[in-house]
Amino acid sequence: MKSWARAAASAVVISTLTACAGESDTPAQEPVPAVAAPQVVEIATSDFAFTAPDSIGAGWVTLRMTAGTGEFHHVQVVRLDEGHTFDDLAAELAKGEGPPPTWARALGGANGADPGAAVETSLMLEPGNYALICSIPSEDGMPHFMKGMMRPLTVTGTATGAVVPTPDVTLTMSDSGFAFSGPVAAGMRMIRVENTAAMPHEVIIIKLADGATAASLLSWLVEGMQGPPPGSGRGGTVALEQGAWNMVHADLTPGNYALVDFMPNPVDGRPNAAHGMLLDFTVE
Repeated sequence: MKSWARAAASAVVISTLTACAGESDTPAQEPVPAVAAPQVVEIATSDFAFTAPDSIGAGWVTLRMTAGTGEFHHVQVVRLDEGHTFDDLAAELAKGEGPPPTWARALGGANGADPGAAVETSLMLEPGNYALICSIPSEDGMPHFMKGMMRPLTVTGTATGAVVPTPDVTLTMSDSGFAFSGPVAAGMRMIRVENTAAMPHEVIIIKLADGATAASLLSWLVEGMQGPPPGSGRGGTVALEQGAWNMVHADLTPGNYALVDFMPNPVDGRPNAAHGMLLDFTVE
């Protein structure tokens, strides 16, 4: 499997302020409640399994995915509507055909980590039953969840009170392509990724090799991925249903980048990148 091609929000803590003891004309200040740090959920991938907790608390959650060596993997978060279970989903996916059930909602997840690297994506999770899935196909064409790479996740309790960070820039996905709300500067960036399209979309952020472009990246993909990939993964989100959004944590050094959606288009099965879900951009 060729790297990404098969395919933390920083805690804001407010210190408690108190007045100095002793005689003073300065009135005492009321304590400022501390804001809970976002919950960080560690997920490790391997061929073909996730190492992850069975249950987490509801609220603003950062998924930190560490990729093992071997094939490329991602962590797709799927929420199951009330009345449906992980076993129901496993039975549907085992059929190996047809669209996913309407009661399984694609909420994104961590994407775009080269083997041995880690990426972070944050999202809001309500209490309920979920599944973690890797749907990337192996070279034999079998998706990883058919090889056992899926597991249940229970989200309990109420929101933690963690502050959702203000994004540095918003990336909107529509059926016509990607659009940034403004320029993307170098450094650790919080990118709000939201899907306004009727169909699900994903995004992988790729730091391009010298001389490479989004178009040459697509050519390399559709021509059988001969030779080394023309870039390296810098994070992203897995499939987002219409109206869903994630916050991608991306460490961007100056250079040329591409955004790519590798999901198969429902019309002809070709990657969405071949239908316009492909964008060059520069980080300065």
